[in-house]
Amino acid sequence: MSPAIRIQLSVMMFLQFFIWGSWCVTMGTYLGEIGFEGADIGSAYSCAGWAAILSPFFVGMVADRFFSAEKVMGIMHLLGALLLFATTLFLVCVLGQGLLISLATRNQQVATQIGLISSLLPSLLLSGFIFPIENMPALLRGISYVVPARYMMACLRGLMLQGCGVEVLWPQLLGLAALALAVVAVCTVRFRRRLD
Repeated sequence: MSPAIRIQLSVMMFLQFFIWGSWCVTMGTYLGEIGFEGADIGSAYSCAGWAAILSPFFVGMVADRFFSAEKVMGIMHLLGALLLFATTLFLVCVLGQGLLISLATRNQQVATQIGLISSLLPSLLLSGFIFPIENMPALLRGISYVVPARYMMACLRGLMLQGCGVEVLWPQLLGLAALALAVVAVCTVRFRRRLD
């Protein structure tokens, strides 16, 4: 193996373990604070162990027989990075929506009800999760363009089921980025107005 490839693979593996370390250390504390019991926290941590035991049987056999391990690891890391990027954009959209709702309402009950009506129902019904978007009436298809879950569902299907890359998923990523930018901009303007 050439030194350049060895360095690139070493950096990739370091970043992978760095990301694991950033969430794995704090996961138990967070789960305990939101009400998980000890057995539930242990089950959550054991998932990584089970995956480490079982994945070599499936991915290892395929990678060793048909592809070089470097290519499989590189592709899986790139697809994982794309999924993390899409998830970050999706989270900015929905957290911005929650912030906008909390800025527009006066009490918690109203904010909770508006949050459920404006996020849960559209995410289930208009994202393509239950019903295909192509089969919806034109009005509902138009409304679905402002539902962040529509773009996230397309990204998840493309990445997990089809193995698509940025060249296929860029319209969904662009839609998520535009929604995130719009929601954050509206929240910023609204928040400044409330402070004055």
